[in-house]
Amino acid sequence: MQPSLAKFPSRMYFVPIGRQFTEASLSRKGKLNLPASRQPTLVPRRKSATIDIRLIGTVEDEVMPRTIFPFTAQDVSALARSLDRELEAVDRKLGHVRILNVLARSAGCQNFQHFRAQFATRDRLDGPPAPPDPVDYLRVERVARHFDELGCLIRWPAKANHRSLCLWSLWARLPSGQTQSEPQINQILNANHLFGDHALLRRALCDHGLLSRTADGREYRRIERRPPPEAITLIRHLGLRGPDQLVADLGF
Repeated sequence: MQPSLAKFPSRMYFVPIGRQFTEASLSRKGKLNLPASRQPTLVPRRKSATIDIRLIGTVEDEVMPRTIFPFTAQDVSALARSLDRELEAVDRKLGHVRILNVLARSAGCQNFQHFRAQFATRDRLDGPPAPPDPVDYLRVERVARHFDELGCLIRWPAKANHRSLCLWSLWARLPSGQTQSEPQINQILNANHLFGDHALLRRALCDHGLLSRTADGREYRRIERRPPPEAITLIRHLGLRGPDQLVADLGF
């Protein structure tokens, strides 16, 4: 750990781990009540009240974690006007704390402490985040056996719950937000299965609510839905879309 400089008034020590030790915290030998590996070395500098405090050993577990406070503005124009009013009254360079207060007031709070309290209160009211949906990995592994190493569907499963996951993998191959003709849909399906029945797959996608079509059957469009956990796991396993692309397309 790099040496750091700390100042202390009489009868109080400050060490770079976020704790204060008064004289009562010292042992009879004048050392801090810390493990031997973490005893600071006090090195006097001339005849002054300034002392270099070098802490021996690592203190990562003593450092308090930093809290992140997201800052958002509903109206960027209102934010700009508020900042302009605040900065117009400034006659010198702003310090860190004052900048925080300026930003907090521009967001509608009294100061940064108010902004921080609002954030903490909102977290308490919202409660803990919902746990992720469980994934049946055994089911995903069994369904993955119906695909080859390139992600093509080898056979149409006999079990209905396996077929539904297979359809999600085909759904992931369809372009998002685009209208396709029947020949275009058939071409995509033929490129991603090996048993030669694109009509069966096209009808199954429509029946399962993954693909919409006009009454005359000329235009098709992928229905944007959130896949179930097992479908997401299968899509990623088959490498049809990487996690980043899946998040960007589906919005989760």
